Amino acid sequence: MATAQAGVGTVAEAPDDGRDGWWNVACAFVMLFAALGIPAIMVPVLYAPIIDETGWSRGDVALLTTFKFGAGAVAAYLTGPLVDRYGIRKVTIACAVLSGAALLMLLEVHSLPMLYLIGVLLGISALGVMTAMKVLVSQWFTRNQGLALGIALTGVSAAGVVIPYSTTLLTEAYGWRVAGALMSLVIWFVAIPLFLWRAREHASQGNEVAKLAAEADYGDAPAFRDIRFTRFFLVAAFVSVLIGMVDHGMSAHLVIFLDRDVHLGAEIAAIGFSAIMVMSNLGKLGFGWLFDRLSTRGIGLCCLALSAGVALAFPVAGLSTFLLFAVVYGPTQGGLMVSLPVLAKHCFGPRAMTRAIAVLSTTYMVGSAAGPAIAGYLYDLTGSYAWPFGIFIVSIAVAGFAAMTLRPAYRPARA
Repeated sequence: MATAQAGVGTVAEAPDDGRDGWWNVACAFVMLFAALGIPAIMVPVLYAPIIDETGWSRGDVALLTTFKFGAGAVAAYLTGPLVDRYGIRKVTIACAVLSGAALLMLLEVHSLPMLYLIGVLLGISALGVMTAMKVLVSQWFTRNQGLALGIALTGVSAAGVVIPYSTTLLTEAYGWRVAGALMSLVIWFVAIPLFLWRAREHASQGNEVAKLAAEADYGDAPAFRDIRFTRFFLVAAFVSVLIGMVDHGMSAHLVIFLDRDVHLGAEIAAIGFSAIMVMSNLGKLGFGWLFDRLSTRGIGLCCLALSAGVALAFPVAGLSTFLLFAVVYGPTQGGLMVSLPVLAKHCFGPRAMTRAIAVLSTTYMVGSAAGPAIAGYLYDLTGSYAWPFGIFIVSIAVAGFAAMTLRPAYRPARA
């Protein structure tokens, strides 16, 4: 019988599920690629053509991302209760449909309010999908949770490999509005049908707690209401805000930074962004494996490494300096995408996991909404990314040290 060992920092758990669990990882990969990855990667690539055609400023256009993640914060918070009530499948399909519809609406963008409305819809859909997929995979895996999440979340980075250059080519051929609409076809004809066909919630109707309670003694594992106002949870929420701010503050401006400020040109900048996403995939797998073993210490180390990665953006002036930046920044950025579900389960236990993931995703989105706007308007004010990048370096380092103070009381014991 499994027993929580709060003082030791580990807990023995039931073994991971086999084929059904890995099918869910595959479905999550494709859904994250299409409904989250395509819009998330495509929008920053469209910044430059939107600015060129409309004359809107970087700050005005970057506000799209702020609206997106502001709405995403609300969606992430509501996903936990909605999943508990309606199940993961219904929530995911509804969000995927909303994502596809929002991309089609790009055909009608002729004003900033319309652009911001699309940002709101994309935020609701993307963060609903992200939170639901984190819960789906975390349900099925215990000892290998970090690795399974890493594999699923490579779907977002896989989009980062193919979408920047594809978007650039489609924009050159048909314009940015049609390019966005064409990208929605992957959602309608691949992601939604596959998820309906193969995705399965746990035998306990999406509630891992019921399954584990039948097999093991989790007598002291708290419910979410028991941990939501504790110091550890507030620190975890603070960490997630800073991670979101730096992650999306950087990614929203990276393509236009490489294109217009480093003067690599649009196509090379898109290829460079894809290279970073390849490195991000490696980071999701490698750091997912590391988080299974080092838990919050590994998350803290990943944050500190990302701080160094952001600092390496300053000397980027050509291919060699860009490659150095990509090798450090890419894997660490990918690693932190895996961190929050691991932190939620290891620190707060299986009973609180679903709601903890939803709330931490909400605070992550608050940071994600702030980061792009901070970078955009500071650039408009100063004509440089020096101040935004400096703020990001300090912020993610603070997040790293804070993460190391968290105690992984429900960390799975290794076999």
